[in-house]
This record gives sequence, C-alpha cells and structure tokens, in this order.
Amino acid sequence: MKYIKQHPNGYEVFIPNLATRYFSFSRFPGVNALYIAVAWRDAQLKENDLMYLLGNLYQRPKTSNAVSGPFSPIIGVNYQMQKKTGTFYCGWSARYSFEKKQRNRFFSINKYGQKKAFLMACYLRYQHCGILYVKCRPPFEPGVPYTDV
Repeated sequence: MKYIKQHPNGYEVFIPNLATRYFSFSRFPGVNALYIAVAWRDAQLKENDLMYLLGNLYQRPKTSNAVSGPFSPIIGVNYQMQKKTGTFYCGWSARYSFEKKQRNRFFSINKYGQKKAFLMACYLRYQHCGILYVKCRPPFEPGVPYTDV
C-alpha cells in the first residue's frame, strides 16, 4: 500500500514532507492496525488536499488540461494547479491563438479571487476567439455571446 510499510511489530505510515506515525500490533491487535493506519493516512491526505497522491482512485488531472478544481463549462478555459518551488498555485487558465501561435494565460485565484479569475480568463478567450464555446449552460451574465457545443 502506498505510504504504508509493514514492520515485524506493526505498520508505519510515512507521508513525505508531511507526517510519520507508527501503528503497533500490541496497541491495535489483529488487522485493526492496518485499518487504522489506512484511515489515518487518508485523513492526513484529505486534510492537506493531497488525495491525488494515492493514484488512480483519486487521480488529479495533469496541469495541461487540469479540471481538478471547479468544473469549467467553457472550452479553452481550465482550472489549474501549478507547483513551483514547492508551492501550489491555483487559478484559471485561458488558451487562445494569437498571430498563428498558441498562447496560454494564467489568472491566479490568490491574486484575483475565484470568480474574477474565471471571468478574466473567459473575457481573454472571448477577445481572441470572438465567441465562447460552452460544454454545458453556466450562469452567464447577460450580453455575453456563446454557443452550445
């Protein structure tokens, strides 16, 4: 199991750069030590928003087409988490074409807030594409042209 190592006297849970804890068979008899170790590991990962580390069950999409946070109803506007120098940056990204080159612009949630960052990404996409393509109907502000896909 990921982050859980069996020892002769119990299980050790080691989450890199986060926490380590040992669950002994004497304190938690039988299979209980393993169940408690798994529950503790999952609780630590949930608390620190790291459940995607467990693999396929909780897989976070790659940042190139990330929709790991809020669902984006607009094609070309995606939610992203970027890791730079050990810190996660969350925000909305707009992909567009400018002078026959693909461009990508990132709007940070920490800087602009969730709603404003999303609207700025949508507006930038609208400026360069002329219309927003919608996967499902979002609560749009009146007057924003869009078409269903």
